[in-house]
Amino acid sequence: MSVRGNMARRRVRFKHQKQRPVLSDTLPYEVPASFSNRHFFDFLVKNEVEYRADRLQWVCANDELDSVVRLIFGIAQDSPVSTENLFQWGKLKKVRFVPRQESKTVTIPYSFRISHKENEARTLTICHPRNQLAVAEFYYRFNSLIVYYASLSPFSIRKPVGVARFTYFKDRTHYRKLATERRLIEETGREYEQVGSYFAYYLFSNVHKFFESYPYHKAEKKYNKLLRIDISKCFDSIYTHSLAWAILGKQASKDSLGPSINHSFPGRFDELMRHLNHNETNGIVIGPEFSRVFAEIILQSVDGKLRDNLEQVHKLRHKKHYEIFRYVDDYFVFYNSEADRETIVESLSFFLGDMKLHINAAKTVVYEKPIITEMTIAKDRVSSLLNKDVSGDLTEIEPESGGDEIKRQFKIDIDSTSLIVKYKTIVKESKVNYKDILNYTFSVLERRIERVIGDFFSADEAFRSNKKLVRALLAIVEFAFFAYAASPRVNHTIRICRILSAVVELFSHYPMGFELKHFAFKFIFDNVVQQLEKNTVTPYREVETLYLLIILKQLGREYWLEERELARYFNLLDEGGNEVEGDDIKFKDSPKLSYFSITVGLLYMKHKGRYAGLRALFEQVVIDRITARKAYCRSDAELLMLAMDIWACPYVSEETKAKVAEIYGLSEDEVAGVRSASENWFTTWDRFNFQEELDAKRSREVY
Repeated sequence: MSVRGNMARRRVRFKHQKQRPVLSDTLPYEVPASFSNRHFFDFLVKNEVEYRADRLQWVCANDELDSVVRLIFGIAQDSPVSTENLFQWGKLKKVRFVPRQESKTVTIPYSFRISHKENEARTLTICHPRNQLAVAEFYYRFNSLIVYYASLSPFSIRKPVGVARFTYFKDRTHYRKLATERRLIEETGREYEQVGSYFAYYLFSNVHKFFESYPYHKAEKKYNKLLRIDISKCFDSIYTHSLAWAILGKQASKDSLGPSINHSFPGRFDELMRHLNHNETNGIVIGPEFSRVFAEIILQSVDGKLRDNLEQVHKLRHKKHYEIFRYVDDYFVFYNSEADRETIVESLSFFLGDMKLHINAAKTVVYEKPIITEMTIAKDRVSSLLNKDVSGDLTEIEPESGGDEIKRQFKIDIDSTSLIVKYKTIVKESKVNYKDILNYTFSVLERRIERVIGDFFSADEAFRSNKKLVRALLAIVEFAFFAYAASPRVNHTIRICRILSAVVELFSHYPMGFELKHFAFKFIFDNVVQQLEKNTVTPYREVETLYLLIILKQLGREYWLEERELARYFNLLDEGGNEVEGDDIKFKDSPKLSYFSITVGLLYMKHKGRYAGLRALFEQVVIDRITARKAYCRSDAELLMLAMDIWACPYVSEETKAKVAEIYGLSEDEVAGVRSASENWFTTWDRFNFQEELDAKRSREVY
């Protein structure tokens, strides 16, 4: 978190346009910070790996990459690789390729679950790496058609309008050392590529910005009521063939099923969505941006039919009798007449039903003038509270008699108990849930911390107190953990980790004094451990708190968890004490661990001797997990990513790596080729920077 006024916005032109969707549009936002496509993307770009209409090709002077490409893209060992020389940009390249059909693109995606609603989980999906490249190739070939078919609705307020050429972000300032002239040195490290999405979007990047916008307020002046409509389980319900229905018409699509439609834009998009989801036609994968693009085109068709029906059949004109705004699968309908509302809802329900979609009646809400939602009220009050109570006093002191230098003094005192009571009152009186207001709360809190730290360093050293700053920041942390505990979801965890990481980084690099630093670190450690004990890993909740496990790494060796506590967090302890024994700790027999839990756990344990028994258990789980699904080990996204990460992991024994290679039927030389092709694959083992990974998330927040 940088000193106020020093975070300049930079504009960066995107490079490598063809492979860029792999970096921007193929992963859910909610993956652990240690997981990304960055290294896979670098491998694709470096070796010019790409799908073309008739083939998969890569550039290499010899066959050293062949085994890696065969592994990732499912190419049989006996399928010959062809070569051709290509003279490009003054250089001679040797292109290696196989027919496209040799790459088996019907794959099994990796699905994981996160907390969504109370006592309800949402399943998110990571498609197989080879399908991610197929998405990139599809975008490259059809981006103009995507933009065209997403431009037909007058209702949509989040739709692709063109390929993004630039990204804007703020330089991250790190607290490294205090200069002799008593000001904080800014050291801008290497910025990770922060790519929000492949497309530029109209009109709002986040639904909550809509409520504060001119179009919203203009509609509020014109109409007396607002109806909010949600589509029930939109992405789970979408039928992949309905894209062709949306573009070509339902009957025409059914009449022309066959080769002609298969080679069309909707046919190819349908095929892509089916192949990356193990050929499922009912429901599309949830989480990646490309799924929202797919849904947008379908809902554009619904919008168009709804508008035409209302105007031609019911004589209701858009922006005269009513006005509709749609953000992804949420409709906001402004109207005056109850009869008009009933007509609009009935017509929308019909056209959604034609696409096998339905209105969620339980989430339909009507607001009357003054049209202000509970969220708007709560956000306004939270903003006022935090701006007032999370702040310091930066003042100028007039020079003493005979002096000519004005001094700046900073005082701060934040009461966490008072903050918590006032915040609970806002939530209660505004009639919102904690989960609905937490993203906004943490966003304001981040800005307030930045302001507090900036003001502190703007003051003269003799007129500011390290102890009072520490107490103030820990009061903020106490408040943040109170709010977070009410709804420990992934997006909220990412937000609180950004706050914690900024505070930890400040204490790590600015000389606060040994006692103050460790007083702060112990306070953070205790709060994090409390959440880990409360929210152990389950099949329905793991990513939520894996972030908190990573933040503990930032505190240093004095704050490592004991092996027993770490095992308890991963739900691996045999509390009955009658199963497999590891040293003096008894672990469960045949425990279940997901890919994310395995990789984050290994990243946390590293080579530390205190975790030898638990690390051995993790390695055995890897072997057992891949062995159990050996027949699918190349087409299953989770198993392939796990194997490639294990081969790259510096903390896993060579014996385990060899056993995994044996399951995959790879020779020692072939595994060496996988390891040399990329230092990291999907998990960042080396030079992992938590703060930069958290910053990279900023541009991908949609909801």
